[in-house]
Amino acid sequence: MGIGVLKRIMDMKKENVLMDQLVKLSDLRDFHLLNHTLLKTTQKRLSPVEICIFNFDAEQNVILQIKLLGDEIQEVGSDIHLDKNTANHISKMHEMNASEYSQSEGHLQHYYFRLRTARFANTCLCLVLKKPLSEGEYLLQMGLLMFYGNMYELLIDAQTDQLTGLYNRKTFDETINKVYDIDQHQEASFPDDKRSPDFYKFNQAPYWLVIIDIDHFKNVNDTYGHLYGDEVLILLAQLLKASCRENDFVFRFGGEEFALILHSPDRSNCESILNRLREKVAEYKFPRVDKITVSIGVCQIDRNIFHVTQLDQADQALYHSKNAGRNQVTFYEDLKHNGLASSDNKNTGEIDLF
Repeated sequence: MGIGVLKRIMDMKKENVLMDQLVKLSDLRDFHLLNHTLLKTTQKRLSPVEICIFNFDAEQNVILQIKLLGDEIQEVGSDIHLDKNTANHISKMHEMNASEYSQSEGHLQHYYFRLRTARFANTCLCLVLKKPLSEGEYLLQMGLLMFYGNMYELLIDAQTDQLTGLYNRKTFDETINKVYDIDQHQEASFPDDKRSPDFYKFNQAPYWLVIIDIDHFKNVNDTYGHLYGDEVLILLAQLLKASCRENDFVFRFGGEEFALILHSPDRSNCESILNRLREKVAEYKFPRVDKITVSIGVCQIDRNIFHVTQLDQADQALYHSKNAGRNQVTFYEDLKHNGLASSDNKNTGEIDLF
């Protein structure tokens, strides 16, 4: 068999692998798995020495690193330190406002591709290869990245709030269902399982359902107009995101109401986190509006109780915070202990249809 025929067979195999991965990409409904599949696909095609994705905030600080080491995905959401060369290359790409950047270093070729640019974050794919990309490899990689970008934007439209960039109510419902379903699914099988690997971390520590409401927000809109009201919502969303960790989830419920699914080992830690958040909001100077405060209601997530019931529990705690003077945190467990909570019997397994 001639060398040309062998080369063509190898090229066809690579194309088939790419098509298989494109099909998997188009079937994903999760940001994490979308990133993971992009890394896996690129690894299979190009066999890089190093491959990772960096997420940057609006000030170009790294807020998340997703790295592929062998067959394992490693995600780091804090204390991320870029090596000097990588930091310089990415900085140059940002300064040039370029969508891609490459640099030779010794026998290695470094590539940087901007995956997306948004109001709150930028994403960059970094590749280190043993040799420069051929023209064909480059065109296929750019096609793959364009496909990824389109899929990412579709997920953004479906899963996030357009004003604040936070997850929306629909995504909240999907996320809370994952908390309840974890007992039935203990192992991930990438990439056939469409759930994110984060799905399987829910059973490692208690989670808390938190509802946050802006105090007197109607007065903000009535006094300063909806433009400044929207700015308050956007800035508060940023404060919430900055105050949460890698395993926390932040949602906009609608209007001036937000929700968190907060990962915390115990009540004391959860209370400290939320009070720090409440104080940070109270101290922040919002443009034109100046000061606002938030009221917060909390309950610990219990998989033996329907999540709609737990939403009601957190909501009861929120309204107690409102009625008790606002700008405070209330735990549903305290209301129940003091006989202030309304009773319910919506425990799982006790559904009355008629």
